[in-house]
Amino acid sequence: MDAGVHTITELLSAPGRLLVPVYQRPYVWTRDAQWEPLWNDILWLLDGFLEGKARRHFLGAIVLQQLPNLPGELPRREIIDGQQRLTTLQILLAACAASAGEMGAAGVQEVLGGFVRNSEYLAKGDDIYKLWPTENDRYAYRLVMTSGGPPADAPDDPSNSIQEAFDFFADSAKEFAISGGVDSAAITSRFEALLSVLMQQLHVVSINLQQGDDAQVIFETLNARGTPLLEMDNVKNALFHRASQQGHDVQALNDDVWQPELGDVYWRDEVRQGRLVRPRAELFLNHWLTMVSRDTVMATKLFQAFRGRVLDESPATDAAVLTRELCRDAAIMRGFDHFEPTSANGRFFRALEGVDTTTVLPLTLLLFRNEELDHARRERALVALESYLVRRMLLASTTKAYNRLFVDVLGPVAAQPDVADDIVLGALASSSAASALWPSDDQLRKHLLRHPLYGYIARSRVEYLLWEIELVLRDSSKTEPIVAKPKKLSIEHVLPQTWEETWPLNEPTEEGLETRSSVINVLGNLTLVTGELNSAMSNAPWVIKRQRLEKSILLLNSQIKPIAEWGEQAILDRGDGLIDLILKRWPGPSTMIPGFDPLAVKPVVAEVNAELAELTAEQLIAVLDHTFELMRTLLVDLAANPGRRRRFIEIEDALGWSRGRLASVLGGFAVFSKAKIEGKRPYRIGKDEDGSWWMWMDDARAETTSAHLVLSA
Repeated sequence: MDAGVHTITELLSAPGRLLVPVYQRPYVWTRDAQWEPLWNDILWLLDGFLEGKARRHFLGAIVLQQLPNLPGELPRREIIDGQQRLTTLQILLAACAASAGEMGAAGVQEVLGGFVRNSEYLAKGDDIYKLWPTENDRYAYRLVMTSGGPPADAPDDPSNSIQEAFDFFADSAKEFAISGGVDSAAITSRFEALLSVLMQQLHVVSINLQQGDDAQVIFETLNARGTPLLEMDNVKNALFHRASQQGHDVQALNDDVWQPELGDVYWRDEVRQGRLVRPRAELFLNHWLTMVSRDTVMATKLFQAFRGRVLDESPATDAAVLTRELCRDAAIMRGFDHFEPTSANGRFFRALEGVDTTTVLPLTLLLFRNEELDHARRERALVALESYLVRRMLLASTTKAYNRLFVDVLGPVAAQPDVADDIVLGALASSSAASALWPSDDQLRKHLLRHPLYGYIARSRVEYLLWEIELVLRDSSKTEPIVAKPKKLSIEHVLPQTWEETWPLNEPTEEGLETRSSVINVLGNLTLVTGELNSAMSNAPWVIKRQRLEKSILLLNSQIKPIAEWGEQAILDRGDGLIDLILKRWPGPSTMIPGFDPLAVKPVVAEVNAELAELTAEQLIAVLDHTFELMRTLLVDLAANPGRRRRFIEIEDALGWSRGRLASVLGGFAVFSKAKIEGKRPYRIGKDEDGSWWMWMDDARAETTSAHLVLSA
């Protein structure tokens, strides 16, 4: 390569064309980040010039590659790197030329015009422009390159900021020109100073590639300058460079394939994912790479993953075919925004928003791109995934294993796409480890009936749940469908959180207070109302709340209005009814998989304490007769579920205990047991590969326990 430092005069005075490759991104520089800093640098040069001080400013590096010319053509060079910088420089020169002409400095206008346009004697049509941008920018670029600037009534192209850049530099040049006086001589003198600075004191490092230089490698080395490229920009550059090497028509590939989809501004819009805000193109690329590579991809290393796992994995890969595949899959993912809300697909993507997770999207994309998978099977897989995610959300289960779980199923689904639903359901139902369990109907009912929901999971998720129940009720009653949740709806506790003054207990015993407190935040006591109703009801007594709930049009409140007295039993009854609707809306494994037996799914227990279960029948009976009540309650429950391995939290839910109570009971038993069992226990405990504790009672000890309890009774 040939590299050197050049002034604007040396770079742009000769006739010729600088072409931005079709695969490079559109113009994206902005006022705050680039235009104002550049103009401030020019003002610093002007201050020095007017004071007789020699200064110079480096704009940065540009990389150019000579293109072959036909006889009679102007010399052409392709801009490998620095197109944002060069485009800005051309806009700056054109704006200063237009301002000079408008304010009477015609000579300055003519000289500056020679740096942005070729002579009309040498060039015709668009060849007159020394720089030629990508398709998206050409309309706006032609306008600002018009001699004298764009017409006053020219419409603004909203897809770029070229006209805004021109206006900024034109106004800045005028402001500088009149700062030394408003008479024509002073203005002309100022423009002549500006001309000298632009021609002689702005420098660029120009790198001209020779035959054999790898333009793509050099581009990737330098592409961090200015506004950072999107990872998808780097992908496009690499793809189209490879396509050019393979002899494809890159212009047609850009115009007919890339631009209609991934070239759309939709993909540059930033959206939230978790705590991060990222352009849609990078979110899609992340999910797409995970799908095709069957492995997780770091969000900060998308282009490296694309090059290493896709483009260079098989050098013979046809870049044009790969481009079409990428754009086709982008169109599929874009379609996720537009499904009919009442369809199974629409409900699934609404659930992803409600649950606030995207880890399942690589698998989802694979399900939709598989042409061998019929619609009914795809919907079955989506219903299972939705149920899995929502049920685990309602139990506040961990999400730490989701990435691995959904990635592991990509390979089997890709290998047998026609039975993808069976593969997905099998994967979801095959584990009972804490990080992967698909909650059963029984587990969900026991948890939601009495366990606090409000304050236990995010409010947005509780709102999503209640609104989906409303939609189920509307569908069942054939009421006019409403899908989008009104923005003014909020969660209301029917029995208020602060209830002591307006909802007093008839007999405020310790047990009564504990029972009242236990139902405040459970599902059966929660509903949705408008913001106005919420503030109006607040902590009002039931007689007033009931009157105001009569105004609610939500079917979710239809079960509440007729109840004469709202209390603990009413809350549990309503909760039971709502759980029926939840089980209908999100069917579990026993419903979706014929013959599914949750007891047949065993946890992968890495550590089992066998010694603690080596009690004789006599020792076990001694334990039952001489231990404290909570331990007896636990043993009765274990005996009623012989051989069934359950997590500690499942047993706590079954017994109505708070979190951590089981461990406390076991510790108390070890210290205070009156039976002479020499440190042994009548149960087995284990710890699975995810760190969750499990507990069960062997069949023989369960039989002894049950028989003794019957005899004791």
